[in-house]
Amino acid sequence: MNAKANYPGSIRVRGIEVANFRHPEIRRLRRLGYQPSIHGTKVWRSCYAMMAYLDQYPPQQGAAIMDVGCGWGVLAAYLAKHFAADVLAVDADADLEYYVALHAEINDVELDFLALKFQQLRIADFACYDMVVGTDICFWDELVHPLYLMIGRALRGGVKRVVIGDPGRPTFWALTEKCADRFSARTIIQKTTDPIVTQKHLLIVGQ
Repeated sequence: MNAKANYPGSIRVRGIEVANFRHPEIRRLRRLGYQPSIHGTKVWRSCYAMMAYLDQYPPQQGAAIMDVGCGWGVLAAYLAKHFAADVLAVDADADLEYYVALHAEINDVELDFLALKFQQLRIADFACYDMVVGTDICFWDELVHPLYLMIGRALRGGVKRVVIGDPGRPTFWALTEKCADRFSARTIIQKTTDPIVTQKHLLIVGQ
């Protein structure tokens, strides 16, 4: 791969390059048959709201962070770029490893990738992580309970803060209710104007 920043087909958001379908490397990956699935087909707007939140409530420099349902790796690249975070990008779609690698390269950061479902992440997998983030990952009814259980395992593994971003789907509110019954959890509305005016809901569990 020889992807460079500032190609046509990318935008700059909060100091990082974000590729889209016009980017030559994205087009090449699609020609090779690496076709994202499970809604990992683009960069969703909750990612940008999460960046705005993290600008206001940043992790510690050098923190270990797991990005679950990482999609194209844009949020992971932002975390590595701005906070020197040690980021593990996790997604059920193995083909997204190449999209994550692209965003690591064009932003000159290092990202690790793991192809796993939420259900496959065990307590021990979270033991070395300070924070877990995820955006637009609670879009099916059958994801609510696995995500709830995953959050519990993350906290038992030692994670201090879990933040999940969403437009406000009924499934997201079902997850927030389950978390409120068991954990220290709250929801906020997060607005952003970069790269587009939007507002999303964030579920914050822990500190």
